[in-house]
Amino acid sequence: MTDLFTLEGRLALVTGSSRGLGRSLARALARAGARVIVHGRNPEIVEDARDEMSRIARQPAARGRS
Repeated sequence: MTDLFTLEGRLALVTGSSRGLGRSLARALARAGARVIVHGRNPEIVEDARDEMSRIARQPAARGRS
């Protein structure tokens, strides 16, 4: 039941997405198919979050039952 909607072809800017709630939201948006722009104050943590979103984006999308 994780495929309630798709965001394929959408772009999401999530401020504060390098950690905490923002990162969790960015993960969820990436899993739903959105391209996510990661934003934060610490460049090293932002890069880590960006790499994680890239890995999520390359995973096959979950499909619900028809």
